[in-house]
Amino acid sequence: MDFIGKDEFKHVQKECKEIKMWYFNYSDLYNNKGNCYFYEARLFQRLDRTTGLAQGMEGSKRVFFVKFNFSWNEGERHEGIIKGLGKYSYETTDGRVKNVNKGVILY
Repeated sequence: MDFIGKDEFKHVQKECKEIKMWYFNYSDLYNNKGNCYFYEARLFQRLDRTTGLAQGMEGSKRVFFVKFNFSWNEGERHEGIIKGLGKYSYETTDGRVKNVNKGVILY
């Protein structure tokens, strides 16, 4: 990715088992732990100050749970590198349980 500098990339490499060359919302939610992915998403629903549900912008519009340490308002778009943390489960308003990818933004 052109937007990441050399020093930031070294930091990301240290945090990841492997850097996958596809988008996070296409990853296997049961097999993403420790791997890093690209993401391009908009914050769909903020859950608290540092977590929310984001929606992929590229191809798949699937939702994923995300932890972040910057100011991200609902509706805003961001892109970068995210580390997989497995899956996140939540219950919808109609009582269905949804399982989605869970990750933390590294860059």
